[in-house]
Amino acid sequence: MTTTPADPPLATKLHVPQPPLQLVRRPHLVERLQQAVERPLTLIAAPAGFGKTTLLSTWLEHAPVSAAWISLERGDDDLTRFWSYVFTALERVHPGSGTSSLALLEVSDLRPLPPIETVLTVWINELALLPHEVVLVLDDYHLITTPSIHRSVTYLVDHLPSHLHLVLATRADPPLPLARLRARGYLTEIRAADLRFNAQETAAFLARALGRELSGEDIAVLEARTEGWIAGLQLAALSMRGREDIPDFLKAFTGSHRYIIDYLVEEVLARQPEPVQAFLLQTAILERLQGSLCEAIIGEHGGEASGQAMLEQVEQANLFLVPLDDERRWYRYHQLFAEALCHRLQRKHPTLVPELHQRASAWYEQQGLTHDAIHHALAAADFEQAACLIEHTAEPMAQRGEIATLRAWLEALPDALVRSRVELCLWQGWLLALSGQYDAAERLLQDLERRLRPSPIRPLLTAMSRAVQPPQLDEPRSLIEYAGRVAATRAYIAFRRGDTPRTIELALQALEQLQEDQTARGLVAWYLGIAYLWSDDLAAGAAALTEAKAISQATGNSYVACMATFELAQTQVRQGHLHQADQNYQQALEWAAARGDSFAATGPVYVGRGQLQREWNDLDQASRSLQEGIAQCQQTGNVAILLLGTLRSHG
Repeated sequence: MTTTPADPPLATKLHVPQPPLQLVRRPHLVERLQQAVERPLTLIAAPAGFGKTTLLSTWLEHAPVSAAWISLERGDDDLTRFWSYVFTALERVHPGSGTSSLALLEVSDLRPLPPIETVLTVWINELALLPHEVVLVLDDYHLITTPSIHRSVTYLVDHLPSHLHLVLATRADPPLPLARLRARGYLTEIRAADLRFNAQETAAFLARALGRELSGEDIAVLEARTEGWIAGLQLAALSMRGREDIPDFLKAFTGSHRYIIDYLVEEVLARQPEPVQAFLLQTAILERLQGSLCEAIIGEHGGEASGQAMLEQVEQANLFLVPLDDERRWYRYHQLFAEALCHRLQRKHPTLVPELHQRASAWYEQQGLTHDAIHHALAAADFEQAACLIEHTAEPMAQRGEIATLRAWLEALPDALVRSRVELCLWQGWLLALSGQYDAAERLLQDLERRLRPSPIRPLLTAMSRAVQPPQLDEPRSLIEYAGRVAATRAYIAFRRGDTPRTIELALQALEQLQEDQTARGLVAWYLGIAYLWSDDLAAGAAALTEAKAISQATGNSYVACMATFELAQTQVRQGHLHQADQNYQQALEWAAARGDSFAATGPVYVGRGQLQREWNDLDQASRSLQEGIAQCQQTGNVAILLLGTLRSHG
């Protein structure tokens, strides 16, 4: 089975952040975390700046458990991407623990991914064999908003092995069944009230941060004004450095958190050298910072100091820079600090912001990190560049199952731009059809069909081919091929609606127009074969399925190749050609074995062959074939074949 390479996983997101140098030990909270391992889920929920990440990293520094850590980002709000990172994180801690699950998410066939519960079941069964306690930490879980991710996390919590413990650090309560988990005793909660610094902790923190003792009265005022809010204390300490008028400063230290941040960032930035101020403001748009990336962002305004040297200078000044790896190559700003910097940047240099995002997009594109490149292109409102990048990566993303992200990107583009680019229109139509919005997809495709007529569309395609595009993009495809893709999507719509005549008509049109080496041809031929079977034309159905099998094997689409083999052999059985059907099954298994396709795709083939073996009274071999087929169909979520195999195995 062929796979499509995804963006390389960012190792820095999988590192446990290092505790800060000016650390106040909090043994009572560390002890609570250690005791919480006895329950499936720990929830650390508090507003930004309450020390959630610091507490966890402090605990894990000496905890007697293995820890897998993921620092979540906005781009991880995609079901496939989210679980890919989770499986990778556990794989780093316990090699081999996520191999099968990752493989299920990385299949390249043009088909829906298996239900995530099926993938998680495979993963949980692997984790059950681990030899000791494991903690999985999902930091910044509030960035996750996709309902299917929350449902899958709930499924994981409900079925956790006894020695796997999940920790969620978040600014807001996640939409999980917390009440039920509390009632069952499955949940440990640490809230803002638990995380606030008390008077003793405030005094210890300020003494370390300032290098001197404050009066008890000043500490009490600061504690009361911040309500133990750790980020506020840290900002206050930075502003108080070198001051002698501490009481006067504290009198002015009032208002809501937002006003405190605005006031203190002004004070902090005003005390920094001009090059440092410029560096902080211009790199604030980045979620992660690295030397060469910062140099690309700063450009000619960066002066003589390199990006890495500036990062080290900012870290030494304790300006809310958090190292993300042991080599101190990657960093991030404290989120509140970054937000305040971005606010100031927008206020002082609004026209510079899009340019900075464009530079970041270009750097990420050069590094092959397309997700980040598109994120910054969209943030820059550079929709043409974003559109080019999306066109380049749409097909591999769809093959990997990252449908939610692809849909979000297209929705972020102006509708007029999407409609002006044939490639994006085709993807938009396919996504609408895939989500069941058949009427909307039909309207879009009908409009596109009108524009694909040979004479009026040629000038449009010529203009599009001259648009600014990354040099690695292919030339615009032919009109006939575009028309074939339209017909293929409309054939899918007709197929899902159960419109047999329309499915046959459109599938035949698509097969005539699509290129010989296109993966979609196999899918269309498969729909066509089933539609013929629906109309009781067994001969035409068998011919179409034979073609679907041949095309899919030639293009490496293992799933469609095996499903077409199953449907073809079932048709041959109905025609009384049992040995011919068995030969098809054997050939498919040999083909898959030669390709190294050792799981999942061949499940239907094993189930079908097991049926034949039962028919021939070879019960032992039939049992082995059916069990193998059932196991593989469980991995792919192929419910129809799974049900058939289960019934036959017990029949």
